[in-house]
Amino acid sequence: MTSETDNSHNASPQTMVFLDLDDTIFQTLRKNPQGIHPATGTSFMTEAQRCFFDILLSAADVMVVPVTARDATQYGRTFLSGHPRITVSALYYCGLITTHGLRDNRWHNHMESLYRLLTPSIRDTYERVARLINSSSFKLYNVDDYYVTLKHTNTSDGNYIEMLQGLVQKLAYVVEGGGYNIYHNDNNVSLVPTFLDKKHAIDYLVQRYQPRLTIGVGDGLSDLGFMTRCDYGIFPGRSQIGRLLVGQSSLDISGSCEQPT
Repeated sequence: MTSETDNSHNASPQTMVFLDLDDTIFQTLRKNPQGIHPATGTSFMTEAQRCFFDILLSAADVMVVPVTARDATQYGRTFLSGHPRITVSALYYCGLITTHGLRDNRWHNHMESLYRLLTPSIRDTYERVARLINSSSFKLYNVDDYYVTLKHTNTSDGNYIEMLQGLVQKLAYVVEGGGYNIYHNDNNVSLVPTFLDKKHAIDYLVQRYQPRLTIGVGDGLSDLGFMTRCDYGIFPGRSQIGRLLVGQSSLDISGSCEQPT
């Protein structure tokens, strides 16, 4: 990927909004049939989500920064990737930060230094998981050497949630030693290095731009880490966070996350 010089930054915005994507401002019709505005090839925004996004960009001195687990190709499929007001993005659980599509070298070098110390490595972890799972039930991905994720291929199977919950326990032995977090949400499980965390990228970007106000927007329990780094946090009412607050969620905060759709 092309890289930027360390000094090619925009003027400091008054407000920075760090915006999670999947299940926050769009989702598949399977998850919410009220989606009517195309957001990706398979995901849609509801009228409320579209209005919310428009509000975020209604002021000229607001910088909206997508923070997402999506890889570069998946992010490129979203309408945000070509939006003229979106200049900075943080992809791969914020393992990659870009400005105008150019890689932030300082952040990239920092990430590389952490990956060199990671045990087991992403590629070793991928091989270990491949030996553990049933390939007929799961699709396994090494996501550009940033993290490993797998998806159950048949969500019509009424037992797939229980199967994934049992798999999560087995995966803990694959990456024992504390170097990874294991995130489970719906039909996805991801093994993500512990240093790959949105909150660290938010700290970096806030220091870089020095905004007067920061707002974090997310839906999942794992988003709380970066949302609480901000001055204010916003979440959809019918989200994992919302269900937790009203006592309807049995999900473990350490075991849930967004997954691209």
